[in-house]
Amino acid sequence: MQITKLIRRRLVLVFMLVLLLEIVGMWCLVSGRFHTLFHHRDDTKPSLIGGPFTMKDLNGVEVTERDLKGRYTLFYFGSAREPDVTPTELRVAAAALSLLGPDAKRIKAYFVTLDPERDTAENLKAYLGAISPDLSGLAGSLQEVSAMAKAYHVFFRKIPDPKDPQTYAMDYSPLFYLMGPDQKFIKPFAYTTDAKGLADDLKKVLE
Repeated sequence: MQITKLIRRRLVLVFMLVLLLEIVGMWCLVSGRFHTLFHHRDDTKPSLIGGPFTMKDLNGVEVTERDLKGRYTLFYFGSAREPDVTPTELRVAAAALSLLGPDAKRIKAYFVTLDPERDTAENLKAYLGAISPDLSGLAGSLQEVSAMAKAYHVFFRKIPDPKDPQTYAMDYSPLFYLMGPDQKFIKPFAYTTDAKGLADDLKKVLE
């Protein structure tokens, strides 16, 4: 019995340590602590965020990181069923791109679903089309989505509804990830409702 309690205590300690490291990592991303590390990166070294992935666009065409080379890419991971943060951030991204004028053509903005069970390509096409024609989408199987989320250090999980086991909400880290034309990570952008501020930040990178 004592051995069982000791094992449980150790498991709890390990869990708390992992959780603490995740919180510190996300704080560093949001606070911009990684900005200097990655924005002035050594191109001879691999990026810590990003990497190979295989997803599908809204027309069912396979997309990998190799297909995106040559342009800046702005990723936002989320769920189309989330009613507040996701649509707000996608509208902010669309407005920021509009403010960039001709420079917007140098950036491809993607909404990457973290909820493949409910966010089908057909649903996402209608969802994004109602927000802005400048937004594209990526979807895939749970395995493909999980692999891409892991590569980009995106946290997400289901939160079941205790009143209805068939219903759930999604919890995830609301961040934009800007990748360079070489598909190496440049910097994150935390949750914002300031489209002009986001546009100004993107313009600085493009200069």
